[in-house]
Amino acid sequence: MIEVYLLVIPFCFLISLISSFARKGFLKAVLHSLLLAISWPISLPLLALKRLFKRSH
Repeated sequence: MIEVYLLVIPFCFLISLISSFARKGFLKAVLHSLLLAISWPISLPLLALKRLFKRSH
């Protein structure tokens, strides 16, 4: 399980960095991407629940 987690971190970081670079600027995008890449097992289910909750209202 830890190996999968460590393999996914760079991909999460790159995808998040590319998507938020234009909106936030370089430093904020790097910090946000790093935080998301490290905490993806927690953050992704929370984001999914948040989107589902927004759609239902």
